[in-house]
Amino acid sequence: METLKELLIKSYEEGVLTPEEQRLLEEALATNEAFRQEQKELEALHNMLADYTPGFKPGFADRVLETALNITAANGNMYFLFKRFALTGVAAIIALLISVYLTDGNVSFDALLGLSDLSKDNLLLALSTF
Repeated sequence: METLKELLIKSYEEGVLTPEEQRLLEEALATNEAFRQEQKELEALHNMLADYTPGFKPGFADRVLETALNITAANGNMYFLFKRFALTGVAAIIALLISVYLTDGNVSFDALLGLSDLSKDNLLLALSTF
Protein backbone atom coordinates (compact mmCIF):
# COMPACT_ATOMS: atom_id res chain seq x y z
CA MET A 1 0.00 0.00 0.00
CA GLU A 2 1.24 3.46 -0.84
CA THR A 3 2.04 5.99 1.81
CA LEU A 4 -0.30 8.89 2.43
CA LYS A 5 2.21 11.35 0.99
CA GLU A 6 2.38 9.38 -2.27
CA LEU A 7 -1.43 9.36 -2.40
CA LEU A 8 -1.47 13.10 -1.86
CA ILE A 9 0.93 13.63 -4.75
CA LYS A 10 -1.04 11.25 -6.99
CA SER A 11 -4.25 13.13 -6.20
CA TYR A 12 -3.13 16.03 -8.42
CA GLU A 13 -3.55 13.83 -11.48
CA GLU A 14 -7.16 13.58 -12.60
CA GLY A 15 -8.71 10.11 -12.18
CA VAL A 16 -5.57 8.37 -10.89
CA LEU A 17 -6.78 7.50 -7.40
CA THR A 18 -9.07 4.54 -6.87
CA PRO A 19 -12.17 5.10 -4.71
CA GLU A 20 -10.45 3.26 -1.83
CA GLU A 21 -7.35 5.47 -2.10
CA GLN A 22 -9.53 8.59 -2.31
CA ARG A 23 -11.40 7.57 0.86
CA LEU A 24 -8.13 6.86 2.68
CA LEU A 25 -6.71 10.26 1.65
CA GLU A 26 -9.83 12.14 2.77
CA GLU A 27 -9.77 10.34 6.12
CA ALA A 28 -6.14 11.30 6.70
CA LEU A 29 -6.83 14.92 5.77
CA ALA A 30 -9.81 15.07 8.15
CA THR A 31 -7.92 13.68 11.14
CA ASN A 32 -4.33 14.92 10.77
CA GLU A 33 -3.52 18.67 11.00
CA ALA A 34 0.13 18.22 9.90
CA PHE A 35 -1.05 16.34 6.83
CA ARG A 36 -3.50 19.15 5.97
CA GLN A 37 -0.62 21.64 6.29
CA GLU A 38 1.49 19.50 3.97
CA GLN A 39 -1.40 19.47 1.47
CA LYS A 40 -1.55 23.29 1.57
CA GLU A 41 2.21 23.54 0.94
CA LEU A 42 1.98 21.05 -1.90
CA GLU A 43 -1.00 22.94 -3.34
CA ALA A 44 0.98 26.21 -3.25
CA LEU A 45 3.92 24.55 -4.97
CA HIS A 46 1.61 23.01 -7.57
CA ASN A 47 0.05 26.41 -8.32
CA MET A 48 3.45 28.09 -8.53
CA LEU A 49 4.72 25.49 -11.01
CA ALA A 50 1.50 25.68 -13.03
CA ASP A 51 2.12 29.39 -13.65
CA TYR A 52 5.81 28.92 -14.52
CA THR A 53 6.73 29.12 -18.18
CA PRO A 54 10.30 28.12 -18.97
CA GLY A 55 12.21 30.42 -21.27
CA PHE A 56 15.58 30.89 -22.84
CA LYS A 57 18.08 33.65 -22.26
CA PRO A 58 18.05 36.49 -24.80
CA GLY A 59 20.03 35.63 -27.91
CA PHE A 60 19.65 31.86 -27.49
CA ALA A 61 18.57 31.31 -31.10
CA ASP A 62 21.48 33.41 -32.37
CA ARG A 63 23.99 31.43 -30.29
CA VAL A 64 22.62 28.10 -31.53
CA LEU A 65 22.71 29.28 -35.15
CA GLU A 66 26.27 30.59 -34.77
CA THR A 67 27.42 27.28 -33.28
CA ALA A 68 25.81 25.34 -36.13
CA LEU A 69 27.49 27.59 -38.71
CA ASN A 70 30.87 27.20 -36.99
CA ILE A 71 30.54 23.41 -37.06
CA THR A 72 29.61 23.51 -40.75
CA ALA A 73 32.58 25.77 -41.53
CA ALA A 74 34.96 23.47 -39.63
CA ASN A 75 33.70 20.45 -41.58
CA GLY A 76 34.21 22.34 -44.84
CA ASN A 77 37.79 23.18 -43.84
CA MET A 78 38.49 19.53 -42.99
CA TYR A 79 37.21 18.45 -46.41
CA PHE A 80 39.44 21.03 -48.10
CA LEU A 81 42.51 19.86 -46.14
CA PHE A 82 41.79 16.18 -46.84
CA LYS A 83 41.37 16.91 -50.53
CA ARG A 84 44.62 18.86 -50.59
CA PHE A 85 46.64 16.11 -48.83
CA ALA A 86 45.05 13.40 -50.97
CA LEU A 87 46.02 15.20 -54.16
CA THR A 88 49.55 15.69 -52.85
CA GLY A 89 49.81 11.98 -52.03
CA VAL A 90 48.56 10.94 -55.47
CA ALA A 91 51.08 13.30 -57.10
CA ALA A 92 53.91 11.76 -55.03
CA ILE A 93 52.89 8.22 -56.03
CA ILE A 94 52.77 9.19 -59.71
CA ALA A 95 56.23 10.79 -59.42
CA LEU A 96 57.57 7.58 -57.81
CA LEU A 97 56.12 5.38 -60.56
CA ILE A 98 57.59 7.62 -63.27
CA SER A 99 60.99 7.54 -61.54
CA VAL A 100 60.94 3.72 -61.30
CA TYR A 101 59.86 3.42 -64.93
CA LEU A 102 62.64 5.72 -66.12
CA THR A 103 65.35 3.88 -64.16
CA ASP A 104 64.27 0.23 -64.71
CA GLY A 105 62.16 0.46 -67.84
CA ASN A 106 59.13 -1.18 -66.21
CA VAL A 107 56.83 -0.69 -63.25
CA SER A 108 56.74 -4.16 -61.69
CA PHE A 109 56.50 -4.91 -57.99
CA ASP A 110 60.16 -6.02 -57.96
CA ALA A 111 61.20 -2.77 -59.60
CA LEU A 112 59.27 -0.78 -56.98
CA LEU A 113 61.11 -2.66 -54.22
CA GLY A 114 64.46 -2.36 -55.97
CA LEU A 115 64.74 -6.11 -56.53
CA SER A 116 64.71 -6.15 -60.34
CA ASP A 117 68.47 -6.79 -60.64
CA LEU A 118 68.58 -9.28 -57.77
CA SER A 119 69.24 -12.88 -58.79
CA LYS A 120 68.45 -15.99 -56.75
CA ASP A 121 72.11 -16.37 -55.78
CA ASN A 122 72.32 -12.78 -54.56
CA LEU A 123 69.11 -13.27 -52.59
CA LEU A 124 70.43 -16.44 -50.91
CA LEU A 125 73.69 -14.67 -50.11
CA ALA A 126 71.82 -11.71 -48.60
CA LEU A 127 69.61 -14.00 -46.49
CA SER A 128 72.52 -16.17 -45.28
CA THR A 129 74.38 -13.16 -43.86
CA PHE A 130 71.68 -12.56 -41.24
